[in-house]
Amino acid sequence: FANSYEIGLKNSFLDDRVRLNATYFFVNYEDFQRSTVVSVPNTAFQETRTFNAADVDANGLELELTALLTDNLTLRANLGTLDAEYNEFFLDRDLDGTLEDFSGRDVVRAPELTGGIDLTYLQELSRGGAMRYNLSFNYEDENVYYYNDDIGSEFDTILEERTILNANVTYRSPNDRYYVSVFGKNLTDDRYK
Repeated sequence: FANSYEIGLKNSFLDDRVRLNATYFFVNYEDFQRSTVVSVPNTAFQETRTFNAADVDANGLELELTALLTDNLTLRANLGTLDAEYNEFFLDRDLDGTLEDFSGRDVVRAPELTGGIDLTYLQELSRGGAMRYNLSFNYEDENVYYYNDDIGSEFDTILEERTILNANVTYRSPNDRYYVSVFGKNLTDDRYK
């Protein structure tokens, strides 16, 4: 169950050439589902168990900017902050009726900071059709991807902080019947867990 509250504003400036959106949100999750991998006693196997185990509060701010820098060049940028924490988090991993308290753990897949910048240039061709050039940077803060409750939190799977550079070029035919795109992903060959 989630109770979600949000307040925001949307503004346009300079004859609608610049748009700024801002949103603050707060969400309380009750009976937050959480999966964990545990060893099956007296075997070499593991299993995934899912529990309605936690109460989580999450709040943050999202900012979005779109600016038409020229008639052909558009800038888009976004920034997100997130503060997510367990109010309580109890698991009965071996199903023996004894609850373990995991309340201090990080919430999975909840980076504190994310952001991106995207530039798009549109070139109309003299014989019709168009070329579109796009360059984007995306950032995500370090965060926990998966818990390893069986052997300890020091063995949790962590997604490292990363900044990814992507680009693409697209040709559109004069009648928009077809297009051809070339993509480049992670152009700086950034390696991360």
